[in-house]
Amino acid sequence: MARYDPASVFIDGFAMRVSSGFLAIAVSAVLLLPAPALQATGAPSAVLEDLAATFWQAREIRFPELPAADGRYPDSGRIGAVSEAGYAHWLAYVNQLQRRLASIEPATLAGEDRARYKQLAVQLAADRIEFGVPQVYLRPLSEPDFYSAFLNLMQRAPLATLADYEKYLQRLARFESYADQNTDLLSRGVVEGHVHRCEALAGIVKRFDAPPPSAVQGHILLRPFTAFPPGIAAEVAARLRETAFSTMSRRIVPSLLKVQSFLRGRYIPFCRRGPASNSDTIGQ
Repeated sequence: MARYDPASVFIDGFAMRVSSGFLAIAVSAVLLLPAPALQATGAPSAVLEDLAATFWQAREIRFPELPAADGRYPDSGRIGAVSEAGYAHWLAYVNQLQRRLASIEPATLAGEDRARYKQLAVQLAADRIEFGVPQVYLRPLSEPDFYSAFLNLMQRAPLATLADYEKYLQRLARFESYADQNTDLLSRGVVEGHVHRCEALAGIVKRFDAPPPSAVQGHILLRPFTAFPPGIAAEVAARLRETAFSTMSRRIVPSLLKVQSFLRGRYIPFCRRGPASNSDTIGQ
């Protein structure tokens, strides 16, 4: 079974710029995903087991910052691409999986398999909304906003070994591109009319406050570098600490200031006013 190719869907120090041509390429690239057969290839329970395993394997590769089927978070220094192209890529795959799941008759499944069927059906439906409905993915300031989500992700990172710290630094360095991609989505939302309601943006600029130079060292993202686990030599710890401080000062702080400037000048002035609409139930 082919593995999901992450080359085009991870943030690696650059921001994906979305174009209609790239969207078409991204949709066609779904062929690189683990391909679920559209015809039955065995007993319903075996087909379901294979389908569920394929989905969760692909989802863990595509979204290493999201929980896996068992609730754990993949141990990875990567972040999934946040773009219309990346979402179109995943949505096309989800559509394939849903068609395959629909070929299984739940009545033929035993109790445990029925529960697995329901879990997969619910997750696929949720992914279709999160990554297929513009008023959801073009509004990444809903609770939690994308910066808060990043902070939450970093606080869950394991920090027991040198490898853990190296992966933490990899994700830290990718915040700049992650923020740029989310800003691109917000910009697209302004163009397409999928913007947050003004009430939902109260205090949003302050959430992206960047620490002043004197307070960078005490920022929550740098707390793991105040003390290290046994086994990490002092000189290695000093290198890790210096790298983290440099990344925070030179990349994350300017990025936060850039987001605040965007929100003040190019987003908040276009927020939606007036009574809530039905779409507000799935995107604020």
